[in-house]
Amino acid sequence: MASRSDRRSSRSRLVAEAGRAGFGRGALSGAAPSAERARLCAAAAVALVAALGPPPAPIALGAAFADRAGSEVAGAGDRIELRGTPATAAGIEGRIVAVDDDGVAIVERSGASRTIPWDRIRIVDSAEWAREIERRMPMATDLWRARSRIERGDTLLAEPLLEAHARLMRDARGETALLVAEGLLRCRLARGEHALAIEPALRAAALRRTGAPSGLFADLPPVLDERTGLCRQLPPVVLEGPAVATMRAAMESIESAAAGSDPVLAAMASLYRRSVVIRSDGSIVPPSEPRGADDVDGSGPGAAAQGSAASQPGVALLRLLLATVDGDPAAREAARRRLGDASQQLPGFSLPWAGFFNGLSLLADEAGQARRRGIVAVLSVPALEGRRRSWLAGVALAVAARALRDSGDEASATTLLRELESDHPHHPIRGASPGASAARSPGGGVSPAVPAWGVSPAVPAWGVSQAVPAWGVGARSASLAGSSPCRRRAPAAQSPTEDPA
Repeated sequence: MASRSDRRSSRSRLVAEAGRAGFGRGALSGAAPSAERARLCAAAAVALVAALGPPPAPIALGAAFADRAGSEVAGAGDRIELRGTPATAAGIEGRIVAVDDDGVAIVERSGASRTIPWDRIRIVDSAEWAREIERRMPMATDLWRARSRIERGDTLLAEPLLEAHARLMRDARGETALLVAEGLLRCRLARGEHALAIEPALRAAALRRTGAPSGLFADLPPVLDERTGLCRQLPPVVLEGPAVATMRAAMESIESAAAGSDPVLAAMASLYRRSVVIRSDGSIVPPSEPRGADDVDGSGPGAAAQGSAASQPGVALLRLLLATVDGDPAAREAARRRLGDASQQLPGFSLPWAGFFNGLSLLADEAGQARRRGIVAVLSVPALEGRRRSWLAGVALAVAARALRDSGDEASATTLLRELESDHPHHPIRGASPGASAARSPGGGVSPAVPAWGVSPAVPAWGVSQAVPAWGVGARSASLAGSSPCRRRAPAAQSPTEDPA
């Protein structure tokens, strides 16, 4: 049996060995990286326990606290560099606690927590999260480039980048998802794809309601109205074509998915699905399903399906507008009265919408006096919007021209069509599909559609074809789309060395 002096000598040697293995190598001096310091401290603690035996309870608690503190110190070496900052900037340092499609969540050294969206991230240094970060950095580069292009007006080259990640963002809830939704909305509006802009508009508005930051594209005119949650450029009116079926399928999908979780989103999808469809000659396509007088008085199956969302300002506005074009003449008249009573409370952007739907409602009555009043009401849209030359103003000119022609006033109809041609030369209702290059040919026709990338694109995540826009957006060389490969580490700062082209 070993003597007491022998046991003391053995413990002394083990303690000395622990010191050399851990503390003696600068584990706490800062000379070693944080992860290495934690490993060495742990090795030293194991050696000490082996040398001295199990510690009493207070010492055990202290060791547990020290172990946790050591692990947090080890994770506090994470660092994020942001886009638009010099390469020499300090970046954000702290401990990354989550990496997902919404962004990178980090607890800073000050103790503050924040989530950095992917389009703002240039470099992430983290040993623990390296694999998740590496997998998402190509997306971060794409989204940064898309945002930069939209901000400078180059929506044509931004849209394919957003489309590539739209399906992944369907279930995300943060600022990254909002960037994709609002970015796609802006891109599709820019090239006249109003039917296909409805889905990203509803998704962007839903994200805003759930608290996603709203500071995106702050230097551009807003596209969403904060009070109603509606896109200012998207009345429930679409042009006849294949995009209508795509839009209706998307609305059905949203309505079904959001029925239990977001009644406002479900109600808006249900109402936009019943949008008025206008042919290229300005005539109205009869609705495929009755819109129902219940949208006026708040009773019946349609209103019941909208449930508690019926009083939301955007839902109430859509319901009232669509009720004015109901198949029942009595319901139309009641809706027109109610729309007139509410005109003083309507948001400014929707006044042209109200004039247009009031005109459509009167035109549906087909009586001589009502028809003339309907033409005047429809023409209030270009009058109210003046020189803005909006999409709805072009549609209103075509509808009024068709109504005048049906009434036998060919001269007035021709005058309106000439105004449509001069003020809205690239409007899709004139025969150029929204995805076509609407440059006028010498003979006065419209040049054929030109695919943006020279090939038939794959079916996109949110149902839009990639093509040269119809609204005069200057198309850059398609070769730019692949000129800059996605890399995990981008060059130094966005200005002047970082190029989002």
